[in-house]
Amino acid sequence: MTPPPVPTARLARRLFWPYRGRLAFLAVCIALGVGSIFAIANLVHLLGDGLYRDARTLMGADITVSSWRPLTADLEPRLQAAAGTPLRSVRTVQMATMAGKGDDPPFLVTLQAVEPGYPLYGKLAPDAATDALLFAPGPPPILVSPEVATQRRVAVGDTLRIGDTAFTVAGQLAPEPSGGLSGALGFAPRVVIPLTALDGTGLVQFGSRVQHALHFALGEPDAPEARTRAATLEALFEAVAGEGVRVRTFVDARDNTREIFERVALFFTLVALVTLILGAIGVVVGLLSFLNDQLDAVATLRCMGVGPGAIRRAFLLLFTILALSGGAIGVMLGLGADAAVLSALEGRMELEASLAATVPALLEALAVALGVGLVLNLVSLRRLGALPPHALFGGGRVRLRRRDVALLGALGLAGLSALLLARDVSPERTAAFTGGLLVALLGAAALIGLAFAVLSWLHRRLGGRSSDAAALRHGVLLVLRQRGRSTTWLLALGLGIGLTGALHLVQSSLSGALAVGAGSKPNVFLVDVQSDQIATVQRLADAHGATETQLSPLVRARLTHINGAGTDALTEQRQGRGERARLMRREYNLTYADGLGPGQKLVAGELWAPGSDAPVLSLEQRFATRLGVRLGDWLRFDVQGRPIELQVTSLRRVDWLSLSPNFFVVTPPGVLGEAPQTAIGALKLDDPQAVAAFQRDLFAEHANITVLDLAPVLSQADALLGELGRALELLALVCAAVGLLILWATLDLGRGEREARVATLRALGWDARGLKLMRLAEQATLGVVAAALAVPLALGVARPVLTQMNLDLAAAGPGLVVIALAPLLLPWLTSVTHGLARGRR
Repeated sequence: MTPPPVPTARLARRLFWPYRGRLAFLAVCIALGVGSIFAIANLVHLLGDGLYRDARTLMGADITVSSWRPLTADLEPRLQAAAGTPLRSVRTVQMATMAGKGDDPPFLVTLQAVEPGYPLYGKLAPDAATDALLFAPGPPPILVSPEVATQRRVAVGDTLRIGDTAFTVAGQLAPEPSGGLSGALGFAPRVVIPLTALDGTGLVQFGSRVQHALHFALGEPDAPEARTRAATLEALFEAVAGEGVRVRTFVDARDNTREIFERVALFFTLVALVTLILGAIGVVVGLLSFLNDQLDAVATLRCMGVGPGAIRRAFLLLFTILALSGGAIGVMLGLGADAAVLSALEGRMELEASLAATVPALLEALAVALGVGLVLNLVSLRRLGALPPHALFGGGRVRLRRRDVALLGALGLAGLSALLLARDVSPERTAAFTGGLLVALLGAAALIGLAFAVLSWLHRRLGGRSSDAAALRHGVLLVLRQRGRSTTWLLALGLGIGLTGALHLVQSSLSGALAVGAGSKPNVFLVDVQSDQIATVQRLADAHGATETQLSPLVRARLTHINGAGTDALTEQRQGRGERARLMRREYNLTYADGLGPGQKLVAGELWAPGSDAPVLSLEQRFATRLGVRLGDWLRFDVQGRPIELQVTSLRRVDWLSLSPNFFVVTPPGVLGEAPQTAIGALKLDDPQAVAAFQRDLFAEHANITVLDLAPVLSQADALLGELGRALELLALVCAAVGLLILWATLDLGRGEREARVATLRALGWDARGLKLMRLAEQATLGVVAAALAVPLALGVARPVLTQMNLDLAAAGPGLVVIALAPLLLPWLTSVTHGLARGRR
C-alpha cells in the first residue's frame, strides 16, 4: 500500500523547526548583504528623483550657453534663429573676487552680475520686492548670501567694496538657484550685482577668469517633451556656438549632480558587495552543513515512502522562504539606514527626498536574496539527490566537488556583473571589479593552499613526546583536517579585515595629504596677478613674513592639433561627448619654467636645459593618458591668435594636493616668455593675523587680485573627509562583522564533532591543559594564516586606489600592525564568546 503524499509545506516545517536558530542566522547573513545593497540603490533613486524635480531651479534655466571668453554680440540672435521660436533669455557674468567691509579683512566671494529677469526659474531673494531693489535707480545695490550676512556681519544698508565700486547691501539672496551652474566658482559665498555695474568695478582685465553666460527658458512644463526639446536644442546650439563655448541643459545639470552621488555610491556599492559575498559564503557553507545534518531525517523519510522529489521540493521551499525572509529583513535594515542618511542631509541640501522603498531597489533586493539563498544552493541540493540510498545510512555526506565550487564562483561573478550593469556601472568598471575579485579569490585560494602545505610540513616537523608538543601538533592537524571549514574562516576574516584595513590606509593617506599645517605647504593662494603687480605682491609677502612664496606665469591657450590632426575632427571621431572630446574643447592654462616645481616628479623623458627656447613641452602623466598623447607627439596651441607647435619630450607626476601652482602643460621660458600673461601664486603665512593683514594691504593696492585663504576651506574638507572615512570604515566593519558571525556559527556547526573529539581525547588521557593548548594552537594557526591574507589584501586594494588619486601610501606601518594583529586576536575572542554562550545554555 502506497503511503499518502506528505504536503510540501508540512514537510518543510518539520525540517525547519529543530534547526530554526541556525537558519535564522543564515537569514541574517542574507539580510546584511541585501540591506547594504538595497540601502545604497534606494538612496540613489530617492536623491536622483529629488534632483530631477529641482533640476530647473538648481540651474535657473532650461539651457545655458557659457564661455570663459566674452560672447560675441551676434551669438544670441543666431541661437534664437536656430531655436525657431523666440525664447526668454538673460545674460550673466560670474567670477571669483574679493569683497571688503570697512577696515575688516577682505574675503573671497563668487560675484555674479545679472540682467533683469534672472533667474528664469526660481527667485533671487525670498521676497519678490527685494528683486526690484537690485535694478532700482540710485547707488549700485548688491544682494548677499546668508553666509556673508551671518559670517561677515553684513546687514542691509552696509557698504561692501568690490573692485573700485562701493555697493550698498539691498537684501539677502534665497538659497542659490544656480547651484548647478557655478561649478568651480561655487566654493565661495555668492553676491549678486546688476550687470550694468560690472564695468565700474575694474575687475574685468586681461587674463581675468570670467565666465560669460546666456540662459534660455523653453516655456514648456517639466515633461518628457521639455527634456526632448532641450536635447534637440542642445545639439543645435553646439553647432551654432562653435569652439570654446559650452552648452548645458537642465537635464545635464541634474545628471552632473546625480553623477556625484552615483560615484560616491559606487564606492559604497563595492564595499556592500563584499558584505554580500561574505554573507553568501556563510549561507552556502551553512546550508551545506544543514543538509548533512538532515541526512538521518532524509533516510527516515525515504524509509517511510517519501519520494526524493517531495524531499527536494520541501528543501526548495525552505530555501526560498529563507531567502525571502532574509531579503525582507534586509529591506527593513536598508530603509532604516536610508532614514538616517536623509535625516543627516536634512537642512544641508535644497533637495526634497521622502523616505520610500522604490520599486527598482525592491526588485533588485528580491533578486539578490533569491540568488544568495536559493540559486547558489541548488548545487548542494543536486548533490543531495545524487546520494544513493545506502549512503544515507552509511555515513555519506553531501560534498561539493571542485567543479561545483567553480560553478558557484562563476554564478556568483555573473550575478555580481549583472547587478553592477543593472546599476548603469560601465562595462569597464564592472569588468575591473569582477576581474579584481576573481584575482583576489584565486590569490587567496593560492595563499591558503600554500599555507596548508606549510602547515603540513610544520606538523611533520613538530617533534617532542611531551603532552604539550602533542597538543600543538594536534591543533595544527585540526586546521588541516577541516580544510573546508578552515577555508571559510580564513576567507571571512581575511576579506573583512583586509578591506577595513585598506579603507583605513586610504583615509589616513588622504588626510595627511590634505593637512594644511603639514611642513611648508602653502595656505594662501593668489589669482589674476597682472605682470606689473608681481613686484608689489612679492614686497607685501616679504613684509608680512611669508615663506615658500611661489609666483608662476599663466598663459591662456587652446589646443588645436594633435600630430597634425585638428581637434575638431578628433572630437567628431570620439562622438563629441567623451572625456577626451571635452579635454580638446577646453581652454588651457600654460606656464613656463626652467625646472620642476614642488610636488612634481619626472616619470618619463628628459627635461630641457635652463634657459632653453626649444619647441618642447612637458605634460602631466594622467592628463597625457586621458588626452591619448605619448612621448614624441606634437601638439599645436593657439596662444592669443598665434599658433605654436611643440613636441612632448617628458611626462611629470604632479601632487595636486601640494597646494603649489601646478599645470598640465609646462614649456621652456624661451617659448612663452613673451606671450600675454598673468600670474598665480602661493605662499605660506603661519599667523592668521598675518593672513588678514596681507589680504587687507593687498586689497588696498590691487583690488583685482583674488586672495584665497585655504586653511578654512581645507579644514572643512578634512572634517568632511573624516566623516566620509568613518562612514566607509563603519560599512567595512559590517563586512568583518559578517565574517565573525560566520566564524561563530561555523564553530557551533561543528559542535557535535568537536565534543566527540574532546570526549575521545579525554578517554585517551588528555587533561584540561592539553585540550586548551590544542585549542589555542588551532586558533593561533588560523590567525596567522588570516593575517597573511589580510595584510597583502589591504595593501593590494589601497595602493591602486591611491594611485588613481595620485597619492602615495603614507604612515602604513601602524595601520599594518593593527591589520596583522586583528586576525590573530579575533579567532580567539570568537572562541571565548562561543564558550561563554555555550556555558550559559
